[in-house]
Amino acid sequence: MLEAKRLLAHTDKPAAAISAELSFGEPTNFHKFFARHAAQKPSDFRKTIWGRN
Repeated sequence: MLEAKRLLAHTDKPAAAISAELSFGEPTNFHKFFARHAAQKPSDFRKTIWGRN
């Protein structure tokens, strides 16, 4: 989870690329995992960190 947050916050890689880098079989599995543990979608987390609406 920490690595996923780090990659979302400090790179502009798409969530699908981060999913593959973290060895999730499918990007949807990464999205579900992230949403369950962070209580928000990866894109929403990135928007919050980068200050975008």
